[in-house]
Amino acid sequence: GDTVRGYGLAMLAVTCCTGALWAFLERATWRTYATAQAAALLTVETYYGNGVLLAALCAGAAAVCLRRRAWRTLALTGVIGVIAAAAMAISLVGLSSSDAFVMVPIEQGQWSLAWYLGVLRSALAPGVPLLGALWAVAALLAAAGCVVAWWSHPSAAVACADHLGPGDWAGHGQEFMDLALYAAVAVTTAVVAYVGCAWLLTKLPTQVWHYLPLMVVIAFGCDVGIGVLAKRLRG
Repeated sequence: GDTVRGYGLAMLAVTCCTGALWAFLERATWRTYATAQAAALLTVETYYGNGVLLAALCAGAAAVCLRRRAWRTLALTGVIGVIAAAAMAISLVGLSSSDAFVMVPIEQGQWSLAWYLGVLRSALAPGVPLLGALWAVAALLAAAGCVVAWWSHPSAAVACADHLGPGDWAGHGQEFMDLALYAAVAVTTAVVAYVGCAWLLTKLPTQVWHYLPLMVVIAFGCDVGIGVLAKRLRG
C-alpha cells in the first residue's frame, strides 16, 4: 500500500533495469541500449539511493563485458551509468536551488556498521526467524549455483550436447556462466556499496523500508544462483 510510498516504484525501476541491462548484454543493439538507458534513468529518478544500485548493476555488466572482451558493449555500459549519474546530479542541483526547497534538519550520527547491518537484517526478516533462515538458505544455494556455473566449463558439457535438449546445460552453459557472473558481482557490490554509503558517507539512520530496493537486487541474485544450480543438477 502507501506505507512504502515511492519505494515501491523504486523497486519496480530496479527490477526493470536489472533485466534491461542483461538483455543489452545478451544482444547489444541500439534498441536494447535505449531500453537499458531509459530503465537506468527511471531507476535513479525514482529514488536517489538507487544510484548506488545502478552502479552495482553496471559493475556486474562490466565484469561480463571484460570476460567476453566486448569492448564496445563495455563502453556503452559506462555511458549508461554516466548519463544516469549526470541526470541524478542535475535533479539534485535543481532541487537544492529551488525556492520551494527547504532543508530539514538531519540526524547525522556515528552509527556503527553492525547497527546498519542489523536494520538490513530486520528488513529481510522483520520479526520472522523462519524467513531469516530461508534467506540464509537461499543465499547459500545461490552462491553454490554461481560456483557450479564457473566450475563446470561449458566445453565439458558440449561433448554430450546431442543427447540433451536445447534448454539444457550443454546448450547454454556459457550464458549461465555470464549470468552468474553478472548476478554475483552486482549483488556483492550492491550490498557493500549500499550499506557502506549509509555508514561512511550519509551517516544517517536508516529504516527497514530504505532497504527495499536493495532487497530486489539480493532476490535477483538468489533467483539466478538457485536457477543455475537447478539447471546444472538436471544436466
